[in-house]
Order: sequence, then C-alpha cells, then structure tokens
Amino acid sequence: MRGPRISDASDKELARLRQKGKKATEEVHRKRRVRYLTVFGLIFLILGVQLILNITTTHRIKSEIQTDKTSLVQQKERNRRLKIKRNNLKDPDYLAKYIRYKFYYSKKGERIYNIPENSKDNQ
Repeated sequence: MRGPRISDASDKELARLRQKGKKATEEVHRKRRVRYLTVFGLIFLILGVQLILNITTTHRIKSEIQTDKTSLVQQKERNRRLKIKRNNLKDPDYLAKYIRYKFYYSKKGERIYNIPENSKDNQ
C-alpha cells in the first residue's frame, strides 16, 4: 500500500485516504494521457503539414512539366519547319523562284505585274 502507514486509523479515514490516493493516481494518468495526446497530435499536425506541402509541390512541378512539354512541342514544330525551309533553299530552282517572288526580281525580258488578290475591293 502506498502512502503513510496508519495503524490506528478508522475505517472511514482509511476509505477517505484510499479515495484520495485513487484520485491522485487518476489525476496522474489523466495528465499522462493529455501529454501523450498532445505529443501525438503535434506529430500528426507536422506530418499533415509536410504532406500538404509535398502535394502542392508535386502539383506545381507537374504544371511546370506540362508547360515545358507544350513549349517543347512548339519548338520541335518550329525546328521541323525551319529544316524544311533550309532544305528548300538548297534547291537552286526553288531559290530562284523564291527570290523572284519575294524581291520582285525578273529574268531578262520578263515583266512583273502586281494583281490585287481580292477582286471585291476594286468593285
């Protein structure tokens, strides 16, 4: 038995002392329970915040990847068009035709006439 030893205490006093000891033990257990719950609550809160941060970071990175993929597709298409244009410019016939069209050059004895493309504007 815990506490002071009382040899000549009455039954009522012994019951009161036992009740007091039981209440003290319950109070100690209650305090421990509150401490444990607080510690586990803090751990749960910290892990929850870390999880939310990881989710938002993952979402941000995925959106950046999607943006970069779109940009990559556009750049590949541009690169493909430029390669086609480069290859066309290596062809002498195409190059002569392109220069005559773009810069209004002509062969000897050839005349260049500018015809409006939209005939409704003239009417």
